[in-house]
Amino acid sequence: MQNLRVQKAKLLLKSTDMKVFEVAQAVGFNDSNYFTHMFNKIAGLSPKEYRKRTSATSRD
Repeated sequence: MQNLRVQKAKLLLKSTDMKVFEVAQAVGFNDSNYFTHMFNKIAGLSPKEYRKRTSATSRD
């Protein structure tokens, strides 16, 4: 279940300018700190870092 939420969050982080806490709420996490913790555990980096890496590659 958490994996699916993180996958959806990755799409939102890549394709929108939503703030991290807004992405967390959109994929079903009430606590953005817990979301960040789970994202980190599953993706291996923080939501902010993920967005930074993916936006840098897509804009160049």
